[in-house]
Amino acid sequence: MKDSDINMKAKKIRHIRSKLFLWYKKNQRSLPWRKTDDPYRIWVSEVMLQQTHVNTVLPFYRAFFLQFPNVRSLAQADINNVLKVWEGMGYYAPARNLYQAAKTVVEKHDGKYSLEGFEIASKQLMVGWSGIY
Repeated sequence: MKDSDINMKAKKIRHIRSKLFLWYKKNQRSLPWRKTDDPYRIWVSEVMLQQTHVNTVLPFYRAFFLQFPNVRSLAQADINNVLKVWEGMGYYAPARNLYQAAKTVVEKHDGKYSLEGFEIASKQLMVGWSGIY
């Protein structure tokens, strides 16, 4: 491939990225996990969104944080209460894993967390996490 071909390809990619970004800015949905920088809330949304559609997740997301507003409240909850809030969203394994990961964050890191901390806890328990977006 010639340098001129590579330059043309790079220009085309930049153009497509620019168009896509402009489209997104104009058409993006207002979603609660996009309006926060709280890693706990983002993490919970990532786990919920792995198993169902956004419109399904929205009421569960809100209800979840009414019951478990922070990682410590989730870690200290009874698992049956966690599963009750999760009820109707789909498989329960992600809820159980999320709960165990929250316990790990609280027990091993005194409830202090970062995006990286949740990522580590998630990988250890196979709970989804795709990072910041």
